[in-house]
Amino acid sequence: MFKLIMADVTHICSNSMTLGRRKIWVSTCFCFAVIGYFLPNIFYSFDGKNLYQPLDAPIYQRLTLKVNNTLDRLPRNSLPLKLTEKQHDRLQVRVTTEEKNEDEKFLLYWPHGGFSNQIISLQRAAHIAYASNRTLVLPPVLPHHTFKGKLKYPSYGATSPKQCEKEKQLHQLTKAAKEVDDFPSYDALFNFDSISKKTRGLKVIDMQKFSRLDYINATDFSTWCVDIYKERSYCLYGSKENLHTKIVQSIEAKCSEKQIAAIGSTFVVPTPANAKEVRNWNEIESYFNQMELSRDMLILLQTIYKKLPQNYTGAHVRITDNRSCNPKKTCEVTCTRDEHRIAFTELIKDIDAIPNTSHVLLGSGNEVSLKCFKYYSKEKYVVTTTQDIVENDPELLQMVDNIGSEKETVFLLLDQILIGIADNVRMKFAYPFDHPLKGSTYQSRIQQWHNGRKRILDAMDQISLSYDKLVTKKDAVATF
Repeated sequence: MFKLIMADVTHICSNSMTLGRRKIWVSTCFCFAVIGYFLPNIFYSFDGKNLYQPLDAPIYQRLTLKVNNTLDRLPRNSLPLKLTEKQHDRLQVRVTTEEKNEDEKFLLYWPHGGFSNQIISLQRAAHIAYASNRTLVLPPVLPHHTFKGKLKYPSYGATSPKQCEKEKQLHQLTKAAKEVDDFPSYDALFNFDSISKKTRGLKVIDMQKFSRLDYINATDFSTWCVDIYKERSYCLYGSKENLHTKIVQSIEAKCSEKQIAAIGSTFVVPTPANAKEVRNWNEIESYFNQMELSRDMLILLQTIYKKLPQNYTGAHVRITDNRSCNPKKTCEVTCTRDEHRIAFTELIKDIDAIPNTSHVLLGSGNEVSLKCFKYYSKEKYVVTTTQDIVENDPELLQMVDNIGSEKETVFLLLDQILIGIADNVRMKFAYPFDHPLKGSTYQSRIQQWHNGRKRILDAMDQISLSYDKLVTKKDAVATF
């Protein structure tokens, strides 16, 4: 099509010019013809996928996707035209302009808890958004409520159920997303480009993008539909088998005329008994159980993975939050507590049974883990943590810092994946016997990454490391 159009243009130009001016215009038309011939190849390149697939997507969306993928993937100095940071940002805005849908409706939910709990809440909120025919607003990724360090994103502090004032906190988050440029986005960690296709229509939008849409006033909180389903303790709804259905029905009954609806925590919303009958339930579950990583996270993951020996074993012990070593230097008193003694001796026994294992990558969520592992293993294994590997490598530290999320969050995600993609994974639970919790959402995420090990390894193999640092939208080199 490009060739035919350009041939017609050249023909018209040539026949309409006088002989004296024809050379100039033919040269100009020839340049347009060359651009028309090579422009599709820019869109075809880097991932090998056809520009015109999928056919059900509008052409501007397909062009936008290809252009932005090209911008993100170009190595430095690979092509002649270089853009300044401001020029690149303007180009990015220009090619990502989407058609306004002023009838689109949105769903927000209250995020809280540790990173794994936030992922579970996201997954369950996605089901509610899809069932109520609303676009899910992705909240900021928050630090754990036990985090005591300095925040990279101080506008987005941690929350716990006991601190909850749902509407007030959602308002604050949305207002901050609109006013503050820095935003700890899920997009920095995960790639949601394929979510609509893989879930047959679920749509998501980053809270910052949502807050800045020019066709709605997202911070006019008087227009929100809130207090949709009132049965709750703090902001946690009572965990009932039919809770998913009840919330969806309440949204439809109370918010049908409202563009923005906000609900409480979705963490305790259980899988409904009739999940198999709920439209696209399995597709949404599958997507969130096998989330695609962002390009920056994949590059960082691959760089760390290459520093580990091929036969390392991944290990994790879930210890009570805020547990500290006593005494600080040896941790002996803490390590000899019954729950720790049993968990670590059983863990090491399990690792002993794995052939040819000499290196263990241990989950680094708590200082007790490393000291108790060494205490019981008697230096039988070389043991490292993801945090140790990164913090002893300035390049890796810079790569972590370049990712738009709290450093602690990046470490947690890296920890889960690197443990999960080991050939062998061993995990134990070290809570006191009378503790109400009998499982670990963190370890369930590790298991999901292990189940998708081949997919992650394949994704890392496809990532090019032909340049030394992460290429982000702000420092990419683009050409057309």
